[in-house]
Formats: sequence, C-alpha cells, structure tokens
Amino acid sequence: MKGKRLLGALALAFVGALTLCALTWAGDDIKSRAMLRGLGPISLEVEDFDLELRDQLKRGGLTEDGLLAAVERKLQAAGIILLSEEDPQKAPFPSVLYVNLQILVPEAKYTYTVQGEQISKDKSAERHFYRVDVELRQTASLLRDPLIKGPVTTWSTGSMGFRRLPRIQADVMDQVDAFISAYSGGGPK
Repeated sequence: MKGKRLLGALALAFVGALTLCALTWAGDDIKSRAMLRGLGPISLEVEDFDLELRDQLKRGGLTEDGLLAAVERKLQAAGIILLSEEDPQKAPFPSVLYVNLQILVPEAKYTYTVQGEQISKDKSAERHFYRVDVELRQTASLLRDPLIKGPVTTWSTGSMGFRRLPRIQADVMDQVDAFISAYSGGGPK
C-alpha cells in the first residue's frame, strides 16, 4: 500500500512539474551546428499521429497535413530549400528534418490540478500531455568501414508539457525556429 501511495505521489509531482512549464532540451551546440555547415536542400518528414487520436486532434484543429504545411511554410520563408518526397535521392548528401509529435489525451474521468487551479472533469480533455522532437538526420558512414552508411541524428531539440492544442502546435513551431536559427548560423543556445 505504501508503494502505491509513493508511486502515486511521484506521478502527481511529475504531472505538477509538467503543468508549470514545458520542459525543453536540445542537441544544439557548437559541434552539432558545425554538422549543419554546407548543408544543402533537405527533406521534411512529419511523423503520423496515433490512429486512435486523429479524429479528436482534428476536431481540435491539429492534423498531420496542417502541421506539415505549417512547418514547410516556416522553413521556406527562412530560405531553406525543401526536397519533395520524390527528390531525396537527388541530393548529394540526403538530409531529413524529422518532426515527431506524440500526444497523450488524459482520461476525462480524472481531475487534475494545474498551476494551483482545479480543472473540472469535463474540461480535463482540453489539455494534453505531449512530447515534440525535431531532429536533423544525415547520412553518415563508419570510420572503420566507409561503405557502411546510415542515417544519424546530427542536430536535435524538443520539449514536453501539458497544454492545449494551439499551444502545443506553437511549441512545435518554436522547435522548428530553433532549427532555422541553427541552420542559419545563429549562435548556440
């Protein structure tokens, strides 16, 4: 019984920490930015949402196609050349900007405390737990055998939190902005 209480208290503390702010991390330093130097056109891949959540997320205004289009517009506005799905092999060094948004919808039967306020059971589904990862994957070869090649993540950033869908989408765009800054040669964060 004590173990369950401790586990429940730890879970509540974790949820409480997530609700106060979004946690952000980055593989964005001098070394990872150096790996972006000379990078040509890139491909873009937005991971598909969980099949069970697609309809609910769509009702909330968030779709894979909409997210893909928003990221494409932001990258193109920054002057980053994007390859179409058919073009990746045309690039001398194929690179992919990978965007993965995972969303967990809390069950409406629970009540959550967020920043000191009580959220009623019928409003809890307005906020979602989420994690977003934005990674640049480039083809690399092994030093011991240069013929062995494969994709590796050479730059990354991400965050996680407990927010409403519009703020989650804005957070994805914030992570894309971090990539644009790194790609454009801005200083490390």
